[in-house]
Amino acid sequence: MRKNAVRYLLVIIIVILTGITLQFLKVFNFVPEAFWVSSSQRSDMQERQSQMISAEEFPEIYDTYVVFYDGDAHHNSNTYYHLTQIFRNAHIKYEAHDINSADTSAVLASIDSHDHIVFTNEISNMFSDEQIKTIERLVETGTYLSIMLRTFDARLAELAGFSDLKEFTETLGVNLMKPLFPGIDEIRVNPKAFPSSSLKLNVDEDCVVLLESDERLPLLWSHQYGKGSVLYANTTIFQDKSNRGIFLQYLLDHSSYGVSTVFNKKIFNIDDFPAPIPLGTDAKIFTEYHRDINKFFKDIWWSDIRDLGAKYDLIYAGLIIGSYNKDTTPPFEKLAEKDLENISYFARKLDEVGGELGIHGYNHNSLITEGLIDFDYYNYNPWPSAEAMTEALDYLESEMDEIVGKVTYRTYVPPSNMANRLSEEAILAAFPDLKVFAGLYTGSKGEKETLIQEFGENPYFPGVYDLPRFSSGYLYEKKMMWYIYNAIAEIGVFHHFIHPDDVLDPIRSDGMPWSDLLEDFTQILDETFERFPYLEPVTPYVASLDYADYEDLEMYTRKDDSIITIWLKDAPRPTNAYLRVDYPIIDTDGITLHSLDRDGLYFVTITKPVATIELLEVKK
Repeated sequence: MRKNAVRYLLVIIIVILTGITLQFLKVFNFVPEAFWVSSSQRSDMQERQSQMISAEEFPEIYDTYVVFYDGDAHHNSNTYYHLTQIFRNAHIKYEAHDINSADTSAVLASIDSHDHIVFTNEISNMFSDEQIKTIERLVETGTYLSIMLRTFDARLAELAGFSDLKEFTETLGVNLMKPLFPGIDEIRVNPKAFPSSSLKLNVDEDCVVLLESDERLPLLWSHQYGKGSVLYANTTIFQDKSNRGIFLQYLLDHSSYGVSTVFNKKIFNIDDFPAPIPLGTDAKIFTEYHRDINKFFKDIWWSDIRDLGAKYDLIYAGLIIGSYNKDTTPPFEKLAEKDLENISYFARKLDEVGGELGIHGYNHNSLITEGLIDFDYYNYNPWPSAEAMTEALDYLESEMDEIVGKVTYRTYVPPSNMANRLSEEAILAAFPDLKVFAGLYTGSKGEKETLIQEFGENPYFPGVYDLPRFSSGYLYEKKMMWYIYNAIAEIGVFHHFIHPDDVLDPIRSDGMPWSDLLEDFTQILDETFERFPYLEPVTPYVASLDYADYEDLEMYTRKDDSIITIWLKDAPRPTNAYLRVDYPIIDTDGITLHSLDRDGLYFVTITKPVATIELLEVKK
């Protein structure tokens, strides 16, 4: 009995001493390395080996998009550029042919009924009459043709199903006349959106109109021609990056079948978090919650954000700001103790929910040198050099080492989404293990240093990945939902960011109290993830590891009678894709189907290097 009593006493003493030690560490705001293991470090600790799959043999003949473009029309090449990026993201096989080359007739002669022809620029009038007749014969025997930019060419009238070609006209709005993809075909965007250049003409009665302008002018239709079909875009909207989702889905739909791979991720950034919290009170917050700003963010805001993360299966990436000073010249102003306390507090909270800690900046001055942006407009100061940028970031890291322990930072988001190659060099000098630059997918280049990105490995820094964001904020806006749905329709990614202090800004909050903003924000998440519950939650760093596997895969497809075969090369298991088919599916091998509640549209998981789909095809 005495031995047991001694054991119990020792246990009690150890518990008391541990509690005193933890309280001591908390009071002195010091967290040894063992108490902070970021999600990126956890990922490194675990063996991350993707199960790669690859077919032993690949088909010599497979279904291909044959794309014609005008290599001389640099001012009007956006449609071609967007199409090639779509095909790259979706791993769709295509051949590109410059209409100015001498082998156009030979290319047309090599096309068979399994191929899908696409015109991107205003190029039809560059084909000879004989070449147009060859295209007509190809479509008549079963080839699909998609003309994705309106062209003033009356020779296409019979083939594309229009008459009375008159003149160019300007249109507004995009209205989907048939279901296409969840979310996209359910939302009505502001009529002033989507300005377009179109043609005044009449569309034949046997055409199926897919898009109309607000003036009821047909913008997109399909026309059966013999055994084949023509998709005609009487518009310029496919020159807009934000419409890539419908661009891809209409192409997939305009065939007997279509397959496009998707990355299948949901990524969520909180910019300016952790960061200094403004002192004092805010009238709206105090009226609603009877708390000052600091207590509001700790007691109310974080509690709500944490709960939403749990409800919608989100993993947060917090991007640190050390100060809101405008200091850009060494030696740098020390960070305030109160600010460091708040940063430490929220870093702990982020770690509690398995989040990733990334870098936004020593302060919120974009890492841009003199003369490149309007610094007065942004209320920023220019940086004198890349060395000064790196010195400020080194100082930020040293302070973070003291309060959160040694963290390997993997993600950088530029303040105000402005950065350039010099900025990235400075960031990598301070954080050589960085793996992600996260800018924007779409946006205005009015400010030339705005970081607009494509998904993929950074063009200048091997091993670092560009993972752009598509949407931001708490406010539910239909145009933003259009961006979200198009991103999911194209590449299968939800990548959103918020700022905690959006709540305090009358413009970014639209003057709404937090309770209303929270309701709007919940609606964004609810509508998105109700439609797309399969999106995998990851931090930006983990996404970069997965993308390294995803970007190198190759996919070949072929349809023979009622069987669609998919071959994968150097692909992760599983590989996810969208599948569109004209007929019911009666059997699959190596594929799991998830219906997207649209006729013939599925989200699929491919687990074998050679997978097949059997259709209940009705012979015509």
